[in-house]
Amino acid sequence: MRTLDKLSWPSHVYVAILVWALIVPVGWTVIGSSTPALAFSFETASIFFATLAFFTAWNTYGYSRSSYLLFIGMTQLTVALLDSFSLISRPVLRLSIELGIRHCMQFWVAARVIHAFSMFLAPRYARLRRPGIRMLAISAFFATALVAAIMWLPGFPELVTADGALTPDMVVTNYLILGVLAVSVIGQTLSDVRDRLVRELMTASLAVAVISQAAFTIAGPGVNYMTTGVGFFGHVAKALSYWLVYEAVVIGGYEHPLARLRDGLKHVRATRRVTLSSIGDGAITTNKDGKVTLLNPEASRITGWAEHDALGVDIDSVFRLSLMGTGSSGARRSRGTALTESVVYAKDASIRYVEYTSSPIHGPDGDELGEVIVFREISERVQKDELIKTSMEKYRALFEHMPNGVSVYRAVDGGKDFVFVEFNRAGELIEGIDAPSVVGRRLSEVFPGLAEMGLMEALQRVWLTGQSERLSPAYCENGPHSGWRENWIYRVPSGEVVAVFQDVTERVQAEQRVEYLTIHDALTGLYNRRYLEQVVSRLDAEAVVPVSVVFGDANGLKLANDAFGHEAGDRLLVNIARVLQACSRSDDIVVRMGGDEFVVIMRDVSEDEAAEAVVRMRRAFDEAPPDPVRISLALGVSTRSTSSVSLREVLADAEKHAYRQKLAESKSARGSLMKSLLRTLAVKTSETEDHVLRMRELALELGRSLGLPDSTLDDLAVLTLIHDIGMVGIPDSILTKVDAPLSHDEQEALKKHPEIGYRVAQASIELAHVADGILSHHENWDGTGYPQGLKGEEIPLIARIVAIVDAYDSMTAGRSYRAARSKKQAVDEIRKLAGTRFDPDLAEAFARVVSGDQGFRFGTVERERTSAGDGCDDTIGYDTS
Repeated sequence: MRTLDKLSWPSHVYVAILVWALIVPVGWTVIGSSTPALAFSFETASIFFATLAFFTAWNTYGYSRSSYLLFIGMTQLTVALLDSFSLISRPVLRLSIELGIRHCMQFWVAARVIHAFSMFLAPRYARLRRPGIRMLAISAFFATALVAAIMWLPGFPELVTADGALTPDMVVTNYLILGVLAVSVIGQTLSDVRDRLVRELMTASLAVAVISQAAFTIAGPGVNYMTTGVGFFGHVAKALSYWLVYEAVVIGGYEHPLARLRDGLKHVRATRRVTLSSIGDGAITTNKDGKVTLLNPEASRITGWAEHDALGVDIDSVFRLSLMGTGSSGARRSRGTALTESVVYAKDASIRYVEYTSSPIHGPDGDELGEVIVFREISERVQKDELIKTSMEKYRALFEHMPNGVSVYRAVDGGKDFVFVEFNRAGELIEGIDAPSVVGRRLSEVFPGLAEMGLMEALQRVWLTGQSERLSPAYCENGPHSGWRENWIYRVPSGEVVAVFQDVTERVQAEQRVEYLTIHDALTGLYNRRYLEQVVSRLDAEAVVPVSVVFGDANGLKLANDAFGHEAGDRLLVNIARVLQACSRSDDIVVRMGGDEFVVIMRDVSEDEAAEAVVRMRRAFDEAPPDPVRISLALGVSTRSTSSVSLREVLADAEKHAYRQKLAESKSARGSLMKSLLRTLAVKTSETEDHVLRMRELALELGRSLGLPDSTLDDLAVLTLIHDIGMVGIPDSILTKVDAPLSHDEQEALKKHPEIGYRVAQASIELAHVADGILSHHENWDGTGYPQGLKGEEIPLIARIVAIVDAYDSMTAGRSYRAARSKKQAVDEIRKLAGTRFDPDLAEAFARVVSGDQGFRFGTVERERTSAGDGCDDTIGYDTS
């Protein structure tokens, strides 16, 4: 939207052009010459604009209150008066010229001097307040006195000669006026005039006045200098300068104050509207007929009526109370200052809870002019009251059904003790007591052991300070309901103290278990490597001497795991730990470092005492029963006698001794373990020693008939002895089951024994060469066997031989679940299975060996012996890989 000052500029320009268009013909008519006529016209326009500036400043002073503009207006009036006398001196006062009095130039110069010095002094009035009448009277008196002095008093300097040329006084005066105007431009720029546009217009007016005076100065001192080209330009600039002053007065004294007044009115109206809208209460006014005359926004929101819809509507339709009686609106509502609560039905039929006051509006004569109703909505408060009621019910339900125990206490004896106020259901279950039996009783009476867990002190602190506390889990001794309790304690605004507690026994025990496992081995219960590091660091820091270290490395753990499963290996480790603890003192530190390594740290034990301890340990291992194999542990010992030696070096030295012993005893240890496995095998299976010996003789007889080398015969003898060693890892329930056939899962478990036997053999250097034979002795020639499904000559030779002799001896010797067969029946069965289960060539060779025909040669391939120069043993034309 365009402002007033932006709209006024074009109209003012049009006015200036119109004024000039009306004045120029007058000058033309009076002077009769073109250039003087134009100069006369612009001088007349200057007087006109100066006069307008005065009247505008005078008429607008009442609300502009600008002494600055009024002073400029008075100055313009004085200048206009002097310029008017100057303008009419030549055509009107011709008699004065004939008398020798040249008033024309004196009036004109006086006007220029007054204008220059007034503009220099004007900024001083920017912040002053002066009475307008006094300023007008002073200006009128000064102008009248100056005109009279010029006309009738002698002494004024002659400014022009008789022929119209300038005198030296006039030249000096022109320069003086020009200098004062130039200084006034600077002063106006730096003035305190608040209105920026007025200040800029006045500065522009003075700048143009400087140009005008400069033109007049440059045009002199020639004859008729004021009507020459440069002089004429000075008249034009002077008119423009006065017009700018007029514009400044109009804008500063009229348009801007008017705009500010309008803005102020708008602001007042907006403020009134905002104030009305900002009132938190609804307000409705009516006339004496009960028609609505005002409805503020809050009332509109509550009633649902828009203001423009409600005006003129009966109050009973807008402000509809729940209980509406008959009679006037005032009679139906409570009158007075007291608040009345009621229900108002909104326009959309919704309900609003309100509290209101209704008062009559009286006129000056006391007549009732209407009614004013001020009300506020209390729906939220009513809802809060309902919510509080509901919350109390929820609180009670929550209090009774929450999983944590809650007890409320009231302090007695100055906080030295507390009395039960409330006790919820969860608390009854946790503590095993009934709420009625404790409410009203002292806490110290119900739980005398609370002092030890610190609850009483915590309650006292919270009651005194109001600062909530969390009581870390503590053990509460309460008979069968004893356990760990965790408490959160608060003080409520009523001064009572609330304790929320829960039974954390399981959690604490779990944490203790975790803490225990951080420094203990989960399997054996011994300390672990982490704790060993802590002990070593602590003993080094304390420089304890002497300290002996025993390092032990278990023999046969892998063999036990492979043969009997990891549960058996775990039992072996547990037995080792049990023996070490039994042979150690109560303050010795027994550690399982991990795997099959153990360490015993013995403080204040000399080297000799440590050696005796090792002897006790070895004796205890020898006497311990096998479970599943006999315990065998390589032990090394080392002692620190001086604090300069690190305990880690002592530990490393003991470990070195233990491994040295392990290497020295490894063969005998493996032999002992193997014997133990074989004894276990004999106990678990039905394979007697006679069966194994018969198999061995049959296998060797077949091998010799085939011309196998001695090394192969040795492997064959070993394989017949331990081919079922993997049975030690099969559960007894499967091996001893005779009353029913094996289930599918049991059959699959039984088929694992070749793999178990393979791992056992691989764990022993002496048996590793027959490991493949153990793994393959249940493979079939046609690839239907297990565990790898090998086929044909992929099966090792010794495994194929053992498969035949094992089957033959089992058939001829019989089993608990099958009668023995004759030799011929067994041979016929083997020949029948040749090519499917058994190697056909080996089956036929075995049949001839058993039948006594020694002239048989293995298949169609004759045995060949390589020459001694080949460096090879005797072989046969058969793949033994």
